[in-house]
Amino acid sequence: MYTRVPIVEFCTDETGAVTVDWMVLTAAVMGLGLAAWANIATEVEDLAGETSSSLTEADIVFQSRYMGRSIEDMALDMPVGNRGDAWKTRRVNSIQGLTDTQLTNQTQTWSNRTAETSNFSQERIDFEHDVRALEMQRRGI
Repeated sequence: MYTRVPIVEFCTDETGAVTVDWMVLTAAVMGLGLAAWANIATEVEDLAGETSSSLTEADIVFQSRYMGRSIEDMALDMPVGNRGDAWKTRRVNSIQGLTDTQLTNQTQTWSNRTAETSNFSQERIDFEHDVRALEMQRRGI
């Protein structure tokens, strides 16, 4: 004799209270699924927005482009004649204290200078221009 498993009987029976129970269970599962989906979708959207805004900040873009190195670290690696690290650090701090307009104007000025037309060596001109250009990238100008 063949006996049916109770869950199979429940799922296949289409009469009376079982049909009502099946409809209620289906509606409950659908309702819970929709409620969970709405909550999860909202949270995921909020998280994506926060992540996007964090990653598009100019400083984050700059750091990811230069592997987390600061402008000061890169400036210390640049050759500038007989200038020491303390001088380079002071120059970087001075440049970082400029307003956006001052920085833009000074970058343009240093890009137009040459060793022949100024009292500065080409290494110094390159250093001053490159540090300003890096600061402009960091600020997103």
